[in-house]
Amino acid sequence: MEGDVSVKPWAVAALTLVLARGLSASFFDVLPTAAFPADTPRVATVLGHGWGEDVSDPEQVAAYARFLAGAAPARVRLIELGRSQEGRPLLMLAVSAAEHISRLEAIRADLDRLADPRRVRDAEVDTVVSKVPVVVWIGGSVHGDEPSGGEAALALAHLLAFAD
Repeated sequence: MEGDVSVKPWAVAALTLVLARGLSASFFDVLPTAAFPADTPRVATVLGHGWGEDVSDPEQVAAYARFLAGAAPARVRLIELGRSQEGRPLLMLAVSAAEHISRLEAIRADLDRLADPRRVRDAEVDTVVSKVPVVVWIGGSVHGDEPSGGEAALALAHLLAFAD
């Protein structure tokens, strides 16, 4: 089908939980809080509203993803997977420890090898596996009319990018 984007098995974390401090809804009180450095940027400075105060439109979600990648480049990499039918970017944030982000392409290559048994010899599997960190894909906003996934994904990405 025209416009389809295949997602590679190396995709590292596009994110889905709200784990942010200070949310007023009692539901979120069950989630853990985190310590942030004093100079951590506030989401409201980028989005114009705090977590849970309003729903971000697709442009705001993309803007915040770009902001995270620029503000925490050692921990966050922004990857454009393709474009939607409406021409909007389909973005993925890879969020990890700095040592993993710095070798993201090598990790991707190793995962590609492991995904296809024809590309790795049996004797190499344990060595390759020992070099690859655990990779988790969390898809936020898989349905366009369900905005909470995108909001939650950004909140989790914020936590992972800036929390101590």
